[in-house]
Amino acid sequence: MIDFHTFQQIRQLHDQEGLHGEQIAQRLNLHRQTVNKWIKRLRYEKRSSSSQTKRPSKLDAFKGTIVRLLASHPYTAAQLFARLKADGYAGSYTILKRYVRKVRPRNNPAFLTLHFAPGQCAQVDWGSWASIRVAEAVPGIYPGPGPGAVAFLPRPRLRALRRPLSRRNHV
Repeated sequence: MIDFHTFQQIRQLHDQEGLHGEQIAQRLNLHRQTVNKWIKRLRYEKRSSSSQTKRPSKLDAFKGTIVRLLASHPYTAAQLFARLKADGYAGSYTILKRYVRKVRPRNNPAFLTLHFAPGQCAQVDWGSWASIRVAEAVPGIYPGPGPGAVAFLPRPRLRALRRPLSRRNHV
């Protein structure tokens, strides 16, 4: 669909400058069939609203059933298609699939974001390592190879490393 300004340009180039449809199409960067169609018209008319009205769908009679079934169970579009076919649905699978994609209830995210105040939570892990680099001597942190526990505090992102004082304290 072209606008009124483009229609005026087509009319001017055709009526006043005597250009043909292909020449106008090249100059205005339009398809030649579009230009030829608008050359035949003497006045600009927008597209009628009757062509833009929504036609009834074969799916309209089954939309309530689809919503009800999806609310009761997370059926796939293929499962719904088989059920509706048995109930007399004559439409295509693609139409059904598009509609199901629109009305299917959204899944909740598969993760939960946790928020803690400082000092309210800590994560602890036990393990062994070959070596630990410590920039400066911090009381309570023992660098060197061997087993130990690591604690992470989530808020200020503090990390503490603790090694047992003797090997018999752990298994």
